Amino acid sequence: MKKFKTIIPALLVAITISSCYKKTEASFTTNKSEYIAGDTVHLKNTSTNGHSYLWALPNGDKVTSANVDYLIPRNQGFDKLTFILNAYSRREKKSSTVSNTVNVIPSSVFAVDSPAYSYYPLNVYGRSYSDWRGSWWEITANVGNYQNSNSSLNAAGSLMIRFSGSVAPTSGIYLLQPNDTLTSGHAYVLIKREWWEYGQEDYYSLSGQLNVNMTNGKVHVVFTHIDTKYAMRKISGDITVP
Repeated sequence: MKKFKTIIPALLVAITISSCYKKTEASFTTNKSEYIAGDTVHLKNTSTNGHSYLWALPNGDKVTSANVDYLIPRNQGFDKLTFILNAYSRREKKSSTVSNTVNVIPSSVFAVDSPAYSYYPLNVYGRSYSDWRGSWWEITANVGNYQNSNSSLNAAGSLMIRFSGSVAPTSGIYLLQPNDTLTSGHAYVLIKREWWEYGQEDYYSLSGQLNVNMTNGKVHVVFTHIDTKYAMRKISGDITVP
């Protein structure tokens, strides 16, 4: 019996010592690896044996919550954002640090000028199409909720840019034309109006040019103050295809 009583305290001491030496391991996940400026990065803490935490965020903020949501500024350009997590044991005698980097691409915007009304698409995509008219490569940027101003002249629902050929455009300057019967080296821009605007026509390019650059492997298109059918209405855009 005496021997049994001696064993019990020894086991308790061993358990206590073992628990004291559990390794603290910092880890976290992000909901995506690539974001568009204006998105929110959801940082989920998956650390083991951590009692308190300290995050270092790209904007310089320090946060002590377990999980963090980080809003990327809408004006963020092409960039890589690094997040750092420090995990600490109960008495902060042990710690662990881990970091993770995500890619950011600029948010797209297009506008109807004079006066300027800007629209930030909810989604942008590019792909090839073909039918009896031929083949073309098209960028579509949907506003989605059909943003509008007090004047129906400035309402817009989506942007479309078409290039000749069935593959993504290469870097260079493309001349704009007033219809989608495309010839090599030309493009066509159309901003569609809201469906309920009876009698109102879409904005489409009459002339001018747009610039295409391949940035970080993404198609980046810029056009500024392009003439449309409406003399006082010009269109501009800065579009990046994710």
